[in-house]
Amino acid sequence: MKRLIALLLVVVMTLGMTAALAEDTWDCPECGRKGNTSQFCPDCGTKKPEVEVTKAPTVTNIKVGDYVLFGNYEQSKGGVEPIRWLVIDVKDGKLFLLSEKGLERRRFNSKSDGSTWSDCELRDWLNSTFYRTAFNASEREEIQTTKVDDGPDQANPTWDKAGRYSGFTDDKVFLLSYQEMLSLVDLEDRRCEPTIAVMAKGVYLEKYNGKSRCWYWLRTSAFKNNAGVVEPNGDFDTCYIHHDYGVVRPALWVNASAVTKDN
Repeated sequence: MKRLIALLLVVVMTLGMTAALAEDTWDCPECGRKGNTSQFCPDCGTKKPEVEVTKAPTVTNIKVGDYVLFGNYEQSKGGVEPIRWLVIDVKDGKLFLLSEKGLERRRFNSKSDGSTWSDCELRDWLNSTFYRTAFNASEREEIQTTKVDDGPDQANPTWDKAGRYSGFTDDKVFLLSYQEMLSLVDLEDRRCEPTIAVMAKGVYLEKYNGKSRCWYWLRTSAFKNNAGVVEPNGDFDTCYIHHDYGVVRPALWVNASAVTKDN
């Protein structure tokens, strides 16, 4: 019995090796000899052609204007729910996301001391407390580190900023600039509804299309102690950075494979 089993194993191994060799054979493109197994054709000496290996493209059915779910945050009073994001750009298998709703009430900075995006308290909060609270360890690995531009090209040219620019910062989570909001988000999507939890914190609200809309911060500086904001009607304005009724609408870049598409 043992001899029979051993014989069967030998047969199986032989067949496997034969199949592997058959898969590795090639036909000479010069003389036409078939079934070659060496690196050079025995008849004409032509080298075995290299097989070009192409990577399958990243397949995603998510496009600009879609909504996706990623991360969790308190949105109903006392309740944590998935965060719904608007896709505002798609590039190389990555998504540029802007939260659909205003997720928190925060100041840009506690003091009107001329702080810009790079040194404001809101940037620190987004990349520390919010980042750790809203995303678990595996989700944090999917979020890209973004070189965020807070230079003059991102500003509103009519705002007197007196040279108040941050330059570039490396952030996981950030706010949109004036130019990003203007070019990537249409008027209706700029009109932001805060979550129930944020409404309960007493933010300023106006009614549009039957929904309560709030104003929220941009990262772009304006005037001496101001930062840009988007008003409840979707227009742009500025506000003192210490104002405590401002709402936060985070943005980030993330791998498309990490999100769930939402209708």
